[in-house]
Amino acid sequence: MSALPALPSGLSRPSMALLAHRLSQRESAALARIFSLPALAALGASANDSVCRFELLLWLAGRKPCCIVGFGDGRDEFQSAKGAQWVDEVWEPTKREFEAEERAPEDLKVFLASVKREKLDGVGSRTGIRTGDTILYSITSLSLPLVTSVFLQPSTNPFALRSLDSITRRAHYTLPESEIASALGYPVQHPMEDGHPPSAVHRLELYVAYRDTQMFATEYLANLSVNRAKVARHWVECWDALREVVGGQVVIRVRTWAGEPDVEARRLLEKEVRGLGVVLRKAEELPLWQDDEARMAKVWKELIAGSGSAEGKKKKKKNKKKNKKGKGKAEAVETVQAGAEENEEEDDDGPEQEQEPDA
Repeated sequence: MSALPALPSGLSRPSMALLAHRLSQRESAALARIFSLPALAALGASANDSVCRFELLLWLAGRKPCCIVGFGDGRDEFQSAKGAQWVDEVWEPTKREFEAEERAPEDLKVFLASVKREKLDGVGSRTGIRTGDTILYSITSLSLPLVTSVFLQPSTNPFALRSLDSITRRAHYTLPESEIASALGYPVQHPMEDGHPPSAVHRLELYVAYRDTQMFATEYLANLSVNRAKVARHWVECWDALREVVGGQVVIRVRTWAGEPDVEARRLLEKEVRGLGVVLRKAEELPLWQDDEARMAKVWKELIAGSGSAEGKKKKKKNKKKNKKGKGKAEAVETVQAGAEENEEEDDDGPEQEQEPDA
């Protein structure tokens, strides 16, 4: 798998790496602050399981039609507000930074100019009622009609039904899981929608793995006995989307509906992935997370500061010549000024008078 596929979004991988670096810095700071709270520490909550940037990067890479940022099942306004806070503290500053940076890659600026955000209002399915969550989408994406009919204007969707949530007692539009899955970029719909019992359902959790840690990327449900090939292809697509953007490896955790690890199901899924030509690296072969952060920081320096890019070197060389030329002119001016000052001193003193000999 040496040849990397083009990203459907039109973003280059260097641009994606820049975004990944800045999002990582801001999200790490935000999560460190949030998970230092005693209440979350007492629950044993993990910041690595609450990472949102990889889900967002998959959307930026064009592997998802849109990105929904929220926590919980969408019914809790407090959890939804946390999602909006993440967008305010992590995504928005990053977006503004690149929009204001004149040396940012053009493809990145064009894409960011197309990105919009909205607050979801009552879109429901079997997996929850998305009320208050924040959606990020591109107005130039070919998937915009799908995103609009599912999340932005669900009343226009021919499959939408007006319903009343049994828990919150709020009215919302209920859509088939197939519609939700398509709009979120999942390879399969909710297995129970196809009549599969809970015992046949697997929870699939994709993580970006490093030698020393693993960070959440995305998750969905599937019946692997029926859809193993689709899930394997999706795994590979996510991996390809993030290669050369982050240095970690996309791994997958497979759990039963009850939440227990399913080792055999995971083994069979990995076999399917190897059949697609993927070489799964061992944990000790992966980079450390901090080393990957340093690598991305270097990409940031080269492409934004211009210290390593061809264009940056050209500008640097040009500026050096300009400075040298300017220095030469300054020295010449100083010499002329010095000569002028000497002449002025002579003029001030006047010509020396010849003394007449004593009589």
